[in-house]
Amino acid sequence: MALFDRPGANWGQGGLRGPDAVLQGNDTTAGDWFGYALDIREGALAVGAPSRPHPQLPVNGVGAVYLFGRVADGPWEQNALLVPDDGESAGADAGFGWDVWLGDRHVGVGAWLADNVAGTDARAAYVYRLAGPPATGAAIADAVADREAFDGVTPAGEAPTEVELVQTFGGHLFTEAIDIAWLPDGSALVAERNGRITSLARDGSRAVVALELSGLLFGEALGTGLLSMALDPQFAVNSHVWIYYTADPDGRARLSRFSVGNAAIDPSSELVVLEIEVTGGDEAGGAVRFGPDGFLYAGIGDPVVDGVPTGDAQNLGRLGGSVIRIDVSDATSANPYVVPADNPFVALPGARTEIWAYGLHDPRRMEFDAATGDLWVGDVGYESFDEINRVVDGGNYGWSVAEGDACLSGVTCELTTTQLPVFRTPHAPGCGIIGGPVYRGGSIPGLTGAYIFSELCTGLIFGFDVGSPEAAFRLALTERTPLAFAAGPAGGLFFMTPGSAILEVTPVDEPATADIPYFSDDGGVVASD
Repeated sequence: MALFDRPGANWGQGGLRGPDAVLQGNDTTAGDWFGYALDIREGALAVGAPSRPHPQLPVNGVGAVYLFGRVADGPWEQNALLVPDDGESAGADAGFGWDVWLGDRHVGVGAWLADNVAGTDARAAYVYRLAGPPATGAAIADAVADREAFDGVTPAGEAPTEVELVQTFGGHLFTEAIDIAWLPDGSALVAERNGRITSLARDGSRAVVALELSGLLFGEALGTGLLSMALDPQFAVNSHVWIYYTADPDGRARLSRFSVGNAAIDPSSELVVLEIEVTGGDEAGGAVRFGPDGFLYAGIGDPVVDGVPTGDAQNLGRLGGSVIRIDVSDATSANPYVVPADNPFVALPGARTEIWAYGLHDPRRMEFDAATGDLWVGDVGYESFDEINRVVDGGNYGWSVAEGDACLSGVTCELTTTQLPVFRTPHAPGCGIIGGPVYRGGSIPGLTGAYIFSELCTGLIFGFDVGSPEAAFRLALTERTPLAFAAGPAGGLFFMTPGSAILEVTPVDEPATADIPYFSDDGGVVASD
């Protein structure tokens, strides 16, 4: 099997390039079909050989999967050989390794003609949990190292309860679900970063595309596209939904109002309430929520351009790097919003009076605590730390001179007037904190009052009691990349990942079932550790 690389946009001169590596398994055999299927990430490679004989049993064609790894640009080395634990009963020509999938923490293997309890050639999928660190390459390895550092700074204690992640909405698959808005009848609008909003019932029925914004969106990076959505607090009367997205042609952040009717959002009803230039485009913030006071709050990003912060977040004359608070109850094209009279900077000459708090870098997710009304913001870092902040009116949270409790490199800063984060985690390049809600649902009593969050690269879900954030705990581990959390209408907790059904965090009735597999077909699932 040959692996090719390309140094830039093209595969060498004339489109031709010799292989950078030719791999064979340590004990490949003639006719084993080594290389029939593969999945690769930087630093990790899984290769299927679906016609390989079993190494110990007298069974031909049962199949195998070879796992390779490498450090940086070093040579590929075989680390493991996977064969089905039930190789004899799976039968000859089972085709184990016909398809392979390499996740952060798991390897999935398809066996297209495996015999099992469902019958001869019934097919099966196997799931293997990786015993070591995630095989996801250098960038993720950095994130894991940082997570270990985080564990050293603030030990992740024992979770107060056991939970599992269960598919919801009938298993309906979404490409990149990013937000959920619950309608009064119990159905939901699910927004995806690609601009699609789907209307569907709680059981997944009646699923229809309610709005398609893809033609208006700018950017492909994670911090661009459709970023957030919120129902108007008077939705039962006005049928309005509010959407925050990065818009063509220049990536400016746009906050718009749309009208909903008959499970559809009318694209012609868009009322653009606010547009903000976001230089750089992929750190636009994006959180939109209505507070208990009925006003709309939006988190606006302050990107770094060519390695240099813009400085907007410390300039009250600019909206970048702030949480704004506006009254949109009577929004019209002529008068899109009103600034509440008690906003903290309404009397400050030169200030943008919409600003509620400032000094944030990329406030991508935020939620109000349903019990206390406190506003919690997960702020993605740049140099040193990601932050979780309890945001108060008039608060300065440090960016773009500081992150966490440390000044940025080469910057002398004074932090006596800066609101320090409630919680911080080391920032890894390409990663970022995924802020969630404070859990106030009734189905998981052990989590009541816990702030829930995750991190883009590790797949770990954490929490801490809002009264003692220093006692963080590790709640769950998933091989899925987290994108967002959402609270349900009764305080439930939902977890969104790319290319997946939306998952609900539920209590574990039988702990042995907590680590659920994500791979199955008509023949069922055989999980192996």
